[in-house]
Amino acid sequence: MTSTVLQDFVLQGEMLLCRKELSQHVLIHPSVEDPLVWDFAMFVPKGVYACALFKGQLFLPPDYPSSTLPIVLIKSKIAHPSISQEGVCDLGSHSFGGFYQWDKRRHKIYSLMNNICRGIFSTTMEDIINMKKGEDGVCDNDDEEDEDRHSIMKHRATLEVDDCMRDSDFNAYTPESSDFSIKFKPWSEEMAFILQTLQSSSS
Repeated sequence: MTSTVLQDFVLQGEMLLCRKELSQHVLIHPSVEDPLVWDFAMFVPKGVYACALFKGQLFLPPDYPSSTLPIVLIKSKIAHPSISQEGVCDLGSHSFGGFYQWDKRRHKIYSLMNNICRGIFSTTMEDIINMKKGEDGVCDNDDEEDEDRHSIMKHRATLEVDDCMRDSDFNAYTPESSDFSIKFKPWSEEMAFILQTLQSSSS
């Protein structure tokens, strides 16, 4: 059983490490109601989801740090071979670094999230096509029929990725819930002027 004092100390250390080591494309912060639930927002710089904003949550086990794996949930709509339809990331998959058990001496929240980033940023359209084939139980054979089937699967995959991108745009400024700690506001000319003023005064 992990004491509350020890757990708080470890979580504070994890937050400091995230500020130093976490990918610049991720914002993460403990939720306002539960220090074991961390909200995050991920800005995708490349891959099929380039320019998307995905929101999610990291759920730490009650006895953290222990050997129990955290749960990473992508709350935004996303098609990915290592993410379930419910948004749960398969941490044991090669895409996300192959986490099968949490080692508190080696594993850190920032390293886990960096692996999640790499797995999503490197997603290709071929990955989505193969995922759709797997859902349909399709096997590849070298014939003209398979070429036609591949073309159909590519079209379906493209439509699904486009749908995820539209969902990302639509929900960029809408919090997933009232207690989601990371909020965004649309860019404005007034904000641009304020930032330029601040930058000029500091230079």
